[in-house]
Amino acid sequence: MEQTQFKENVILVDADYVDEVAGNLKEYFRKTLSRDIPLADMADWLVCAALDGGVPADSKGVQCFFIHRPGTLCLKSFTPGDLRKELDGVGFKDQALGEFLLACLPDQSPVQDDFFCECVRALLGSKEVGRLVLVPDLARSGDGLTRLMAETRTDKQVTLLGMMPQEGFEHVVLGFGLLHAMGVKSEEIK
Repeated sequence: MEQTQFKENVILVDADYVDEVAGNLKEYFRKTLSRDIPLADMADWLVCAALDGGVPADSKGVQCFFIHRPGTLCLKSFTPGDLRKELDGVGFKDQALGEFLLACLPDQSPVQDDFFCECVRALLGSKEVGRLVLVPDLARSGDGLTRLMAETRTDKQVTLLGMMPQEGFEHVVLGFGLLHAMGVKSEEIK
């Protein structure tokens, strides 16, 4: 990842984690609302994640990296969801935010939080990146991310999308964008 040319706005996602959260939300709201909840629209969710991370409307696009475990081939709660055929090396254009470029990276690290944290370290060290949106599995990477942010001085805007706040990060609730991407409207939630 350190040899990659980055965009100013980057979203780094633990794909296995976001798929699990989306699946749990889908099942919970299927029962709660007594209706079928569709798969989350990947493009819609990424636009929500970018907006939650503060990407401005006049941006020159967003680069999205999906880190996944080697055995994960498809995200079950998203459409499109095939990591190799549908999400790796593709892109789409949003009218307001510009081009989104997607790449999938298998996590080959033997230590739980090393690869995600190493990617964050590379992104923080890049002169091109100005805004970083992180979607980590805090059970796997939370301690490493907290240590990394404590020892790194940065002028980059870093936002964490998660279900729980993490010390040292601006936090936005991950579930809101996922629900929007699944077509669950705020007025349905009481």
